[in-house]
Amino acid sequence: MTTFSLGNAAIPHTAFLFLMLINVFFLAVEARRFKVYEAARYRVLLLERYFYPEVLGDGSSLGWRVALIEALRTPYSYPPVGELGALGWRLRRNYLWIYAAVLLTWIAKLEIAGAPSADLIAGAAIGRLPGFVVLALVVVGYATLTAIGLLAQRTYPLGNEAAQAILRQEPD
Repeated sequence: MTTFSLGNAAIPHTAFLFLMLINVFFLAVEARRFKVYEAARYRVLLLERYFYPEVLGDGSSLGWRVALIEALRTPYSYPPVGELGALGWRLRRNYLWIYAAVLLTWIAKLEIAGAPSADLIAGAAIGRLPGFVVLALVVVGYATLTAIGLLAQRTYPLGNEAAQAILRQEPD
């Protein structure tokens, strides 16, 4: 989109605003995928830590079976990874750079599309919607993304305290 939009003056700057909204959709989809991944990862960790040693003849505590059964009963909610935590994790790991690139290219498009003395704020107008309103909406959107990235859980989500305690136990 960057190549086509910056290379063609007929394509308006609103293409980048649309791209920002599309990236929100992709971020939400990937956060959901991350929650499912964490649930599968937790079950695999339980199997690697306790099932395989037991099959190979080493003893292990029996508490892991209860944790595995509970994780299998509620496959997409265990371990509990919140929506905000998953959004923040994916945002920090991948989408921060994507959103920064889209913002910079949007500003470049406003700069390129405007006349030499044109104001960027006035150039951000969409139809009858004034440029300062569009700019304010973009600033609010990016402030929301920044808040999610900063305030969301920063630890690698492995589950609740009971699940972590089971994984910390040494085999008998």
